[in-house]
Amino acid sequence: MKKIVLLLFLFVLCTALHADDLPIISVLDFYTETGISRSEMRLFISLLSSALFQTNLYTVIDVSERETLLSEIKFSVSDCADESCQLEIGRQLAAEAIIIGRIGRLGSRYVLSIKMLETKTGRAINTADGIYENIDAMVDDVGNLALIISSKYQVKTEEPTLEPTTKPTSEPTPEPTAEPTPEPTEEPELSPIPDKKPEFLSFSAAVMGGVDIPIQGAEEIFKSGIICQVAGDVELHLGFATLGIGLTGGVLEMSDSSNMRYPYRLTVFPTGGNLRLETEFFLPFFFLVEGMGGISFAFLRYSENLPLENPPVIIAPFMYITMGIGYAINDMFRFALCGSYTNISYDSPLSGIGITGRVEVHF
Repeated sequence: MKKIVLLLFLFVLCTALHADDLPIISVLDFYTETGISRSEMRLFISLLSSALFQTNLYTVIDVSERETLLSEIKFSVSDCADESCQLEIGRQLAAEAIIIGRIGRLGSRYVLSIKMLETKTGRAINTADGIYENIDAMVDDVGNLALIISSKYQVKTEEPTLEPTTKPTSEPTPEPTAEPTPEPTEEPELSPIPDKKPEFLSFSAAVMGGVDIPIQGAEEIFKSGIICQVAGDVELHLGFATLGIGLTGGVLEMSDSSNMRYPYRLTVFPTGGNLRLETEFFLPFFFLVEGMGGISFAFLRYSENLPLENPPVIIAPFMYITMGIGYAINDMFRFALCGSYTNISYDSPLSGIGITGRVEVHF
């Protein structure tokens, strides 16, 4: 008895869906990667189903109707990941076509790929793709995606059949009249696909600050100091990582170890270039390595009891290496905690290790 009721329910539903003689379609759950929740995916396919319905080209089985029908026939979709299983869902729903898709991430951008399949043959009717800076941009484009995926679907229409009529032979045969040329039907205009090519080049600025501790004999002369660096980079996006090349400058302030005859402070201004590599495959977390090198200008500022009037300015090459782990707050701002190594090649090399915080702004 239960099966008979179920069959009657499906018959009534299919009759209602065919009332306007429009093809039946359904948007199935999309495959999503890390960083995109199931609730966000379900909301997006609901918006896409609504946009497809508004094209007036289909009868759309929405998410709630689909789940009700599948639960009635006890069809499980928990392990349904390949196309053959998804096509079987479309057949169980009596749909002529289904729409499947995938939402993933490439670097910091969202990549959407959707496809319309004919349930009877499994052939791909049409596809639509997009690359977006964020989820908001992908949601704003849902109407355009509905028009694109619908552009190649041919609505089946039945040609009218003419019934032959028998007329008496005595009546004269009417002369053929020219049939009026049918006016062309207007197809829905498709808005142009926005140019969403991935940007391979971008710019960034970074500020670093922290503590530098002298090592390798320098601790006998200097106390711990404060270091600050700024950098501006041109970034090349490689997919798995970002490579930054740019210019850097900063300041290192240190004082003597308090056992010197003439106390003084050392102020170093390093300037030069930098090379940075940041990973992209574990976002929002990332790992970075950066090397800097160039020329430093050191100024000694002695106390007032120094017999010299003009203390020397020392020019020497410098090297600064830092490694750390960071977190991408959003597409624009990132924060990292790093360990660093500094070496300034004076007559007696000045070396130090430090801990620095880093803030990046990406444009």
